Amino acid sequence: SRYVSLSDLIATAAEHVEIRDRLAFLKVLRGLKVRDGASVVEMMLLMLDRWNTSAIQRWAASELPEVIVERLPDFARYIGHSETSLPKALKWTGLAPGGAANLLLRGVEQHGQMFDGEQVFALAGLIAEHLDPHSSSVIGVWYANRLAERVSPEDRDQTWQPRDVPVNVPVSVARFLYACLGDYDVRVRWRAARGGHWAGRRRRRR
Repeated sequence: SRYVSLSDLIATAAEHVEIRDRLAFLKVLRGLKVRDGASVVEMMLLMLDRWNTSAIQRWAASELPEVIVERLPDFARYIGHSETSLPKALKWTGLAPGGAANLLLRGVEQHGQMFDGEQVFALAGLIAEHLDPHSSSVIGVWYANRLAERVSPEDRDQTWQPRDVPVNVPVSVARFLYACLGDYDVRVRWRAARGGHWAGRRRRRR
């Protein structure tokens, strides 16, 4: 017998939904609690794309933010593998970057114990993308100091001279890629290698 996935079932059901019942169908998906919750939220976003009307857009602006908070673990299930529909969902809400960051923070606060290490770091990266420059600077300084304080005094034998600190984008990016090549995660090393390869090709073209 042919295996029928949850996504297939939702898609088949959606094909028979009348226009007047679309918002009710989205409400049902919002409250559908199943093991494969990631498929539910993925199909919900797919329906938004297919049913892109003014009524759907109003629903996304008013209801989707709370759906993201309620079901953040489902949206972030595969975020550690760079597979997530969260950016797409946030775009549908129409929220400004600061509002999107606060929304994600609310979700993390509510479901924090459900995320593993990779998911936490990936969510932190996504939140950082929505911070304004001032907030990013404040958090960056705080975290750098926090890391420095964790190094015992007897191990602080390496200090940087002002001339060693990169002051332009090309040098900064180059050092960042070099550091990523030593990351424990092979996926990070692979992306850094690809980034270096891409940068080298652009330089040769110039």
